[in-house]
Amino acid sequence: MQQTLDGASVLVVLVGGRPYGLPVRDVIEVLDNVVITPVPGVAPSVRGVVRYERGVVAVVPLSRIVASDGAENAGSTTVVVIRSANTPVALEVDDVVEVIVLVGELRNDARSRWLLGTGAYEEHALPVLDTHSVVAQLDDTQAVAS
Repeated sequence: MQQTLDGASVLVVLVGGRPYGLPVRDVIEVLDNVVITPVPGVAPSVRGVVRYERGVVAVVPLSRIVASDGAENAGSTTVVVIRSANTPVALEVDDVVEVIVLVGELRNDARSRWLLGTGAYEEHALPVLDTHSVVAQLDDTQAVAS
């Protein structure tokens, strides 16, 4: 099944040195130089929490989801706060590169349930993540948010 995001804006982030796309429609804010506070007893997918607006949001390293080698972010302090059904969630990334506008249909190779498909970025393939599926796969991220 081809998904059309033609003309949609995508936030390009780096995870493990590779570019990934996050639909801008799902992004609330990018926070840089944040302090991630560990929280004991939360789901293994949650690295900790960051202060956001009047509370805290769970931080999930995007590398745990997309990196096949299980590599962790090397001391990253950049998070992308995304919309979730229950509460915002912060995805930890290595860096935020730019916002691009996709042209044409995404190629859907169905290699991962977290992919909307693959588009073109510079001379490389750009996996565009389905942020709702990413969040749905996480265990109890809302349990640490207030």
